[in-house]
Amino acid sequence: MKKNIILIILLTGLICYPRTKIVAANTVNSVNDTYYFIPNSGDANILSNWNTKPDGTGTSPSSLYNTNRIYVINNSKSATLTGSFGGEGVYVSVGDETGGSLGTGTSGILTTYAGNVFFRAKINVNKNSILNYRMTTGAAYYPDLAFCDPSSIVNYNGTTAQNVIAANYGNLNINNIAGTTLLGDVGISTTLTTTTGTINTTTNNGGINFNGSQPQTMPGNSSYTGENVHQITINNNSGVRLVENTTLTVLDSLIVNSGTLTLGTGSTLNIKGKSYIPSTPKVDSTYKAGYTLAWNDEFDGTANSFPNPKYWVQHYTSTVPQSFTTWGQTFTSNNIKKYNYLDGQGHFISKTNDSLGVYYTGGCIATAWPYYMMKKYGYLESKLTFTRNNGVNCTFWLQSPTIGQNPTADDPATYGAEIDICEYLGPSTTSPFGRVNTTIHKNGYDEAYHKQLGNDAAPDVSNGGWHTIALEWSPTYYKFYTDGVLTWTVTDTAWISKHPAMLILGSGVGWTPPNSVGNTWPVYMKVDYVRVYNKN
Repeated sequence: MKKNIILIILLTGLICYPRTKIVAANTVNSVNDTYYFIPNSGDANILSNWNTKPDGTGTSPSSLYNTNRIYVINNSKSATLTGSFGGEGVYVSVGDETGGSLGTGTSGILTTYAGNVFFRAKINVNKNSILNYRMTTGAAYYPDLAFCDPSSIVNYNGTTAQNVIAANYGNLNINNIAGTTLLGDVGISTTLTTTTGTINTTTNNGGINFNGSQPQTMPGNSSYTGENVHQITINNNSGVRLVENTTLTVLDSLIVNSGTLTLGTGSTLNIKGKSYIPSTPKVDSTYKAGYTLAWNDEFDGTANSFPNPKYWVQHYTSTVPQSFTTWGQTFTSNNIKKYNYLDGQGHFISKTNDSLGVYYTGGCIATAWPYYMMKKYGYLESKLTFTRNNGVNCTFWLQSPTIGQNPTADDPATYGAEIDICEYLGPSTTSPFGRVNTTIHKNGYDEAYHKQLGNDAAPDVSNGGWHTIALEWSPTYYKFYTDGVLTWTVTDTAWISKHPAMLILGSGVGWTPPNSVGNTWPVYMKVDYVRVYNKN
């Protein structure tokens, strides 16, 4: 029966999906196939390293080029090809797919010759087994990857250019700085990674089919930058995500048969040909490299409604006389919802008005205490846009509830701090652009004890566009980002808070009075999302 299966494969050219079952050792003498085992790790081209029994007894092959041979590398052994190997009807089983009946273990490792040699065989890469494929382009025969278990790993880790065999892989890893070229379509049932090098395709050949059952990712940047992937097909109900800050160019077609294609933050999808996508790719709201999403608010809701009370509470309204000349606000709990609401289009609005020429009035919301306060440490990001009015002050910040509890201690690790991730200050007589002012406050707000450390080197964000503002907070540092660019790092632990803090969003006026010339009231801060992540 096995002979018929092999004949069908040869006639139809099916090299990816047919799977030849490796039977138990005690049945090998029923057909012409002969089994050989490598009981000790070593050179697979040395005849004496192979034996007809798993324990090393029996007989060795007279040649490595005979037909109808099945070579088994299992029991956690490792074999390396140092020259040509194989022939008609030859199979290499890396690992024991029968669950140990061919020996005492199930996994194995095969490393091919790192050059251009004759290797004619069909390879099964079984459970938890590894194939290190190092053959270069131009070989007289390439092996067929007849079967790759979802847990198996195939590494293309040569030192010169290589061709990627058309097959259905479990875990495929590209680790070749010289680059690789797809000989045909490849399937990925688990992961595709690129440690180094690139994946290329010919003009009309070579596609990648993501067909796993768990969520999968397309690797970033070097793998797919440029016109080098002929076709991408997605057959995964759990979805596929294009890694953040990645450019994917598809020469011919993108096909989404099942599941969804999700674009990571900052990713770009270019399709040169046609596409079949049942649903529009969406921006990933749940991914940040090295982190797990703790909670997020995309601010979906009815126009003029208050943000989701599961996450947010009314914090305060700020009222400032228009005659003021220095910093000073009166905080109340009146009319907060009047100045903080949803626009019905997926945004939160924080508004500041001139209150009929008497006061500047704005307000803030804060994360609902204590359920959605930010835990200690993590990554916090928001996407915002600001009105270019003179003197406005729009804020995205954290505040410890115990910041002033013991001001003489000078101990933010215990009592926390105020961390101003973004205080957007509109243009003024002293600053012609709208900058992101970043400040850390500690020891409360009594001037006798209060200390602050600040930075305002972030780029101008007053162009009316959207900008991402973020903080990465660890026990040893703060890192602040604007539009993905690191703008300030604080490593002095005298300033690092180790106390949870609540998140606050709001608007008001700044340290200098707004210049009425050219200003249009009310002014707004618009927020697209807030995302809070915990470190993995």
